[in-house]
Amino acid sequence: LPRLPGASREARAVARFGKPAQVRLGADASEAFLKTAALEEYGVIHLATHALVDQTSAAGTRIILAPGEGEDGLLSAGDIARMNIGAGLVVLSACRSAAGQVVRGEGVQGLTAPFLQAGARSVLATQWAIDDRSGHRLIRDFYQGLAEGSTVGEALRGAKLAALDRGDPPAVWAAFTAVGDASVRVQAVTPQSWLSLGAVLLVLMVAGSMGAWVLWKRRA
Repeated sequence: LPRLPGASREARAVARFGKPAQVRLGADASEAFLKTAALEEYGVIHLATHALVDQTSAAGTRIILAPGEGEDGLLSAGDIARMNIGAGLVVLSACRSAAGQVVRGEGVQGLTAPFLQAGARSVLATQWAIDDRSGHRLIRDFYQGLAEGSTVGEALRGAKLAALDRGDPPAVWAAFTAVGDASVRVQAVTPQSWLSLGAVLLVLMVAGSMGAWVLWKRRA
């Protein structure tokens, strides 16, 4: 799989909206960590990595993470469904992360449904392949909308309209879709408000990463 040169840039940009935020890159963005972390404590989970989508079987769809500690780095839909996720929002910034097997009476069965089953209220995903650098500005505008109090659906609409005004091609902005409850509001802060809110930013980085995650905890 190709490396994702824009993943670390995207992770740093997203982390600026968290209070506090934890960034895990490269070897630290491991399957073992995700399976053992207290994910119920996090209000937002953002993954910028690769996805392998099997349109013939939901069981064959995977998120690519770092291997190690007895894990192969291939996080399956079943693995995700067994997690305990308390996030209002999960962002799957990966190619075709909204795709999967179409099951009659059930719809698309891939990566989004297991995250909802595990407890996430809303999942932002992509319907087709995009360059990891092309969607960076839309992602930033999306989080800015969340920080200003918009719902997930409103923030996504605003980010798409901004991309349209910039002249970005539909192949970039139309790929993103919200699955689940788009009326969710998550707690995010604008970067300029860090000091006034006393935010503590936690950043863990490893150079040369294939992918990145950003997590931030809900406010008490």
